Formats: sequence, C-alpha cells, structure tokens
Amino acid sequence: MTSLIRMRDVTAERTAGDRDENLSPVTPFGLDPGRSQLVLVGLGLVLWLISLTRIDLRGLDDLGLVSVLPVTFFGALALIATAFAIGLAANSRRRLLDLHVLALVVVLHATSAFLFTAPKFGYVYKHLAVIDFIQQYGVVYREIDIYQNWPGFFAAAAVLADRTGVDALAFANWAQPFFALVAVLALRYVFGGLTRDHRRIAAGLWVFVLGAWLLPTYLSPQSMGYVLTLLVFGVVLRHLRPESRSAQPSGLPLAVPAAIGSWWTPRGLLATLRSVPRDEPQGDARPFPRVVAIVVVLALSAAVVVSHQLSPFFLVLGLAVMVVVRRCDVRWLPVAVLVMTVIQVWLSWDYVSTHQTVVSFDLWNNVRGAQSGSPSAGSVGHQLVGTTARVVSLLLVVAAGVGWWRARLREAWILVLALTPVLLVLVQGYGGEGIYRIFSFMCPWLAFLAGGLLLAPAAGLRRLVVVAGTSMVALLLLLVAAFGLDRVNAIQPEEVAAGRWFETYAPPGSALTLLSSNFPAPQSARYTLYYSGGAQWGAEITSNPMFVGRRLGPTEVTEIVQSLNALRQPGQHVYLALGPSQVAFAESYGYAPEGSLTPLSALLIADPRLQVVFHDGDAWILEVGPST
Repeated sequence: MTSLIRMRDVTAERTAGDRDENLSPVTPFGLDPGRSQLVLVGLGLVLWLISLTRIDLRGLDDLGLVSVLPVTFFGALALIATAFAIGLAANSRRRLLDLHVLALVVVLHATSAFLFTAPKFGYVYKHLAVIDFIQQYGVVYREIDIYQNWPGFFAAAAVLADRTGVDALAFANWAQPFFALVAVLALRYVFGGLTRDHRRIAAGLWVFVLGAWLLPTYLSPQSMGYVLTLLVFGVVLRHLRPESRSAQPSGLPLAVPAAIGSWWTPRGLLATLRSVPRDEPQGDARPFPRVVAIVVVLALSAAVVVSHQLSPFFLVLGLAVMVVVRRCDVRWLPVAVLVMTVIQVWLSWDYVSTHQTVVSFDLWNNVRGAQSGSPSAGSVGHQLVGTTARVVSLLLVVAAGVGWWRARLREAWILVLALTPVLLVLVQGYGGEGIYRIFSFMCPWLAFLAGGLLLAPAAGLRRLVVVAGTSMVALLLLLVAAFGLDRVNAIQPEEVAAGRWFETYAPPGSALTLLSSNFPAPQSARYTLYYSGGAQWGAEITSNPMFVGRRLGPTEVTEIVQSLNALRQPGQHVYLALGPSQVAFAESYGYAPEGSLTPLSALLIADPRLQVVFHDGDAWILEVGPST
C-alpha cells in the first residue's frame, strides 16, 4: 500500500521537464513532434473551413448541429485532438499547447457564427433592446425591468456600439466565439496561479473546453460576468497570495507534510486545505504592485456586481474560500465585494421586491431546470440532448474526483472551490437557471482536477491513443450536449425583421402574441412601449392551458382567435407572430405534438379574421381583428 502511495506521488509530481522518450516513432509524416503538431492543426483548420461550405442548415433536426455536420468536420476535430495528444506527451512548448486549445475553441464556437446569419437564442434580442435603449436615451430607469437595474453590461455594449459605429445586432452573432476564447484565456491566467506545470495547465484547459457544455458565451451579462470573475480569481491567485509577501500571516503554516494523519479533524482538515503542493506557484514571477492588484480586483468585481444578479455571489464564495485556505491574504476582500453586492440589491430593491423572488428555500424547485415546467418530456431528440448533457456533467465531476484522488488529495482546496457554488442552490433557483449557473462556475476547478488524468504515465503510442480517443468521445458528447438544441435556438433573419417591423409600426400599447416564447422580440429601444402588466409581452398560444399538448386544427382556430381577442384592452391592437423558431421550440419541449404547428400556422394565415401585415419567408405577423 505504501509503495502504491509513493508511486502515485511520483505521478502527481512529474515536472514540466519530463518527456516521453517513446513518442518520436509514432509522430506522423516523419516529422519531429513540434512540426507534426503544426501540420495536424493546420490540416484540421483547413478541413473545418471546407466543412463550413458543405453544411446545409435546412437539415437541422432535434439533434441540432450534429445532424448536419459532414465527415470532414469530425476529421478536423480528430486531427486537432491528435495534435494535442502528441504535444502533451512530448512536453511541447507552452504556446504550442495553447494553440491546440484555441484551435479547438475556434472550431467548436465559431462554426455557429459562420453558419447562422442572425444571433441564436430568442432571449438575446431582449439584451439588444436594452442596449439600444441606453444608446438612444443615455439613461436607465429602474422601474422598467430587471435589466435596467443591473445595467453594467448593457451600458458597456452601448458604448462599444457607439464608439465603433457597429450595430449591436451585428456583433451579437460573434459573441459566442469571442466570449469562449476570452473565457479560455482568462482561465489560462487562473491556472497559472495553481501550478507551474504548463502541461497541467493545457490539460485543464482542454478538459474545460470538452466538459463546459453550458459555457455562457452569448451576448449577455452572464457571459461578461463569468469572464470577469475568472480574471478576479486569476489576479488574486497570482498577486495577492501570502507567498508574494515577505511576512507570512500567523496561524498554521502554509506548507504542511503531504501525509496528514488527522485530516478528518477540523484542525487537520484546515491544515490539508492550506497545504501548498510542490508545483504550486508561490506568487507571480512578474508581480505588479500590491495596491494595483487590489484596485484591479475591486474594479473588476464592481463591474460584475452592476452587471449580473447571480455572478457576484459566486465571486464572493470563491474569494472567501481563497481567504480561508490562505491563497489570498487580503482578508477583507470577500466582505468588500459582498458589501458592493448588498448596495446594488438595495438600490434595486423597489423593483426586485415586487417582481422577483429574492430568497427561495424550496430546494426541489431550486434544483429543477428552467424547462422543468414543460408539459411533457419533449421530443425523442430533445430528451437525448438533455440526457447527453447530464452524462457530460457527471463524467466531468467523476473525472475531477478521480484526478483529485490520484493526486493523493493534495489539491483539496481546489475541490472545495469546485463544490462551493452548490451552496447557492439552497437559497435561490434563479428562475430555473440557477443549477446551470452553478455548474458553469464549478467547471473551471473540476476541469483542472480532471486534467491531471491526461498526464498519467504511459508508453508513447498508448498515451496518444488514450488522449486522442478519449477526446473524440468527449467531443461527440459535447456536440450533442452544447449544440443539440440549435434547431430551437436558431433564429431566422426573417423573424428578426418581423420583430423589428412590430416595434417600428405597431401603435404604442399594442400586444404581440406568439405561438411560443421563442421569438426575437423585443429588440429595440421602443420595447417599453409594448409592455403589458408585469412587464410582459402579450401571451403564448401553446402554453395556454386550453391548448397545451393538443393537436390544433380548423376547429380550434376559432378558440384561438377568441382567446387572442380576450387579451384586448379597450382601443388596443393585438398581433400574432408566426415563425419556425416558435414551432421548433413548442414541438421540441412538448407544448405541441410534433408536426402539428406548421399546418396550424397555415390555417391562421388563411383565416379572414386575421389580417397579414408582415410577411417575409416563413415569418408572419397577423393583426387580430376585433370580435363582432
């Protein structure tokens, strides 16, 4: 048993100088490992570009993007994965390993930006509306909605649009690759504060890209808050560690023996968490002044606090753990960020207290996902996507646990960082999205722990096969989990034009009703002119208890028209928007039988009580005539 532990210690403490002498016979093209990696990545990117010209989005089904990807796309992923496996085994230079990770991010996250001509996700357009509002009026009004109570991100995007002269709608489509790349670069900065081994850093980043299927990358406060939170953690770990100061804080020593026999006691556990592994940096090699680091952390934290409701709490929890385990010696830092958060909530209290659930102790409701209220499990493809996402999540958690165990529990404090976000589920469900945000903030630390598994010693060819093969299996699962809902998430340019028409020409106070909630509206500064009670827009047909789950035909058209007229206030105009994204959403999530809404749309368009006021491709807006 002792020999096994010692062998595991040797594995965990392999240094960046270790190289695999058996690697050279298995590198392709007869080239040295460095050149072979460049060739493989270059070929992979060429195959990817070729793939983009062969994808026909008209074939999208309930498996999303993976259903239309050509073989060349998977070939591109295989080449990049093989290059990374070679680089990891050959202990290639840091920049070369980083190149593989960034190439994978580009292939995965830039594909949608090239293929879809309009930003994905219907809820992105609400963000565009707030950005346009700030551009037009230069102020925010807290009584309007939750977005104008946390305006930091929207104000920054408005300034960017003004300074560049680029419409926010234009750069929204490229938010996904931008935020994905920036998040990975920020995480690389964080991991540099956890280890000096550049292979361990690259392995952690690689696992992060493979496992973070819910990485927030769309144009949103969540995406910016995520990146800024990572940057705060990076600055703290690199520049505000006790090791970077001449005087150590009092209490337990920073380094304790690797084997702590009493780790189950409070004192032993705390000593274990505060122990410093041999390869953990003792401060950044090029530290900048301490006061500058503190100012940067506070500025970034303030940006997170004024931009997003939930992200500051993950930031506070992470900073608190770093203080307790002595990776941050500015002990008042988490308190300062918490105070900023409380002040922001207090400033928004009039709106929040009347429109939001501030605290919820209903654990079951907090754990359930945003679509837990769907009337059924949804289509078969939709269920497969959901199951795959859960499998990816579970595999990442298990891999992190195994990686932690193989490191002989030496990185217990990182495991605590990974588990701490779960605490928020005890007090807040965040409209059903809380569990997803929790997993997103767990992913960096889980990925770092799991990445250690890729460094396990093995013969050259065996290591290549294991790393490249495991990566390909993970990539196949990721494509389904992360992009499996693209049939639902895809928004057609014609639908964007329909939403813009409504906000341009519909009289103020008009109600826009939908087949389902998946529609690109609101999207302009005029959005406040169409709010009904409770800051809502109209109603949805398929979620109406009268129609949910039913196959609606000619008989039900009259009931639908009557229900729409029942919404009408005196003198109000009522409109109905139809489009493929609404059809995909309702049928995928089980609000309507598969294949039932396209015929229903045709019946509504032909009904004389509904007047066509806008038509472009498959997007329609009908005005509901008053009942007689």
